[in-house]
Amino acid sequence: MDGLQQLGEPRRMAPKDSGFTNVIPPHDDRSAPHTIVLSPNEVACILRLVNKATAAQFGGLQDRTVRLSSPVPHHAFVRRWGGVGAMRSLTRKQRSQLPCLTARSGSIANLEALLAGSDSFTRPLSTQVFQAAAGAGRLEVCRWLKQQGCPSDNFSMTAVAEGGHQAVCEWLNANECPWSGDAATAAACGGHAGLVGWLLAREIAEAFHWWGFCRGKRLRAVHSGVDGGHRHAQHGRIFKGVGSGIRCRQPPAGLALQAACAEAVQQPDGRARLEWLRQRGYPLSTAVAVQAAGSGAVGALELALDGGVTLAQGAMPSSGQRAALMAAAQGGHVAVLQALHARAYISSAGQQDMVAYEAAWNGHLSVVTWLAETLGAVAVLSARLFSYGAKSGSMELLAWLHENGCPWDHTVFVSAADAGCEEQLEWLAAHVWLPHGGRSRENGGPYAAAACNDDLATLRCLRRLGCPLGPGGEAFMRALEGQADSTKPALLWLLEQPNARQSAVGSLAIASALP
Repeated sequence: MDGLQQLGEPRRMAPKDSGFTNVIPPHDDRSAPHTIVLSPNEVACILRLVNKATAAQFGGLQDRTVRLSSPVPHHAFVRRWGGVGAMRSLTRKQRSQLPCLTARSGSIANLEALLAGSDSFTRPLSTQVFQAAAGAGRLEVCRWLKQQGCPSDNFSMTAVAEGGHQAVCEWLNANECPWSGDAATAAACGGHAGLVGWLLAREIAEAFHWWGFCRGKRLRAVHSGVDGGHRHAQHGRIFKGVGSGIRCRQPPAGLALQAACAEAVQQPDGRARLEWLRQRGYPLSTAVAVQAAGSGAVGALELALDGGVTLAQGAMPSSGQRAALMAAAQGGHVAVLQALHARAYISSAGQQDMVAYEAAWNGHLSVVTWLAETLGAVAVLSARLFSYGAKSGSMELLAWLHENGCPWDHTVFVSAADAGCEEQLEWLAAHVWLPHGGRSRENGGPYAAAACNDDLATLRCLRRLGCPLGPGGEAFMRALEGQADSTKPALLWLLEQPNARQSAVGSLAIASALP
């Protein structure tokens, strides 16, 4: 299953399924009576394995990519994710995303496979998994999850409403799942007018306000790709409720203007849409510039800045400047950062560090390399940057930092343990820790970080690699200080390790903290 969909923020995931593959019989015999229709995942998991010729014919990236949010053949799913060590290449965050993506796919059989596993992060019994299933309109999965005791919260209703799944809304309501006052707002944001009416008719959405109403109209009219005349006509509808008496924090017209511009910059032709709005009196603001920076819309950002929007400059960044830099770094948008740098928005050492750390934390090697080339390696590469890179779980980034002589210290192992990727910890042990004599100035910090996350897989990996627990009881004490109720299994694991009870203070804490 090469080219497996990368687990990460939605913007870094594989593209959505664009359709199904028509498999023509051998020798391109189009007169044959039957044509087999396969989904993209069936092409990747079944068809490409027939023989070398078929694998070569379907050798493109789209044919080799498995999209976990779409149904995956059960045998292939179990082969990849059901074995011992199957999760070692994933961070803790990615392990948590796996059951969410599987729930979105609608495959109960694959969810059962995850439920049978030993990793608590991949077991599909969290509110996030329920939200994913509900938001995708997977009613049968929601029923199954409820039968397994999976909890739900009011965000599930919000996700369902934004997706426009009225049948799931009705089921949630009938099964006494927590309701959300923002449900109608979410439905409006998704452009689902019928569902908005259904929710309001039942007096469920008491917190419905003009922001969602205007934004919903905006999505369906201003930015749905309709012709300019229709778009102009739809604009007028946004303001029909100005005198409706619905209470809101800001005037409805002002909300509509803000929402329209914020949405415009996120579209592929964001600059053209923003220019169209500006010509009709929509104001360009700092919020629009920040949204453009986070969306990678360099054209829209330049239009806003050229139109008079100012992000305060200086050693101490303003909230707008900081937000724009952080958003661009989080998204890995090099072109946006280049535009901001050209306007002296990344001039101070503090601003440069902020961008570098945020990019490294999100695993964006392209941003880190650009910063090093533009500002100089000495100004960019530091032990703290290496530590932030370890938080990302990106092996490519860590390898580049190591090859380019980036300094490191003991905090890199704490960050890696917090990220929870066994493969990364093994790489660090082989390339950084052991080559320097296995020295460690840390008093059980990596163990404490993993224990605070209740990450037993990472704890066992650290022990297997020979990472020191530190002097008597200190790792346990650090974990205990940061523990929540869910961390008790990890605390019990630490108590089983040698020297865990050597601290008298630790013994007293154990007696009071554990049953």
